[in-house]
Amino acid sequence: MAKISFWSVLGVIGTLSEEVTEALADDGKVSAEEILQIGKSVIEKLDLPLEEKSMARLDMILEIAEGAVEISKDGRVTLRELVELGEDICAKLGIDLDKEGIDIPGSHRE
Repeated sequence: MAKISFWSVLGVIGTLSEEVTEALADDGKVSAEEILQIGKSVIEKLDLPLEEKSMARLDMILEIAEGAVEISKDGRVTLRELVELGEDICAKLGIDLDKEGIDIPGSHRE
């Protein structure tokens, strides 16, 4: 079983304090997106071994959440905004976005 030193715990407390203060600064509340960011910061501070796939998923969730909040600020979302969000997220994460292909329900490509 891995052990965490007192100094690591002290560093995490500092990181948590910093992250929560920042999250509360704008509106006095902590959003789900901010909770994910706090969790990511704690994982990084503790230098916990995290699977590369898991970190990539966390990064993708954060990117999607941030983008969705941004494009929906005006109370509506256009198809163009969704495509641009997809392009932006894929570009940041190094993923190729297929904007032309479609999947028909019930048919699966191998």
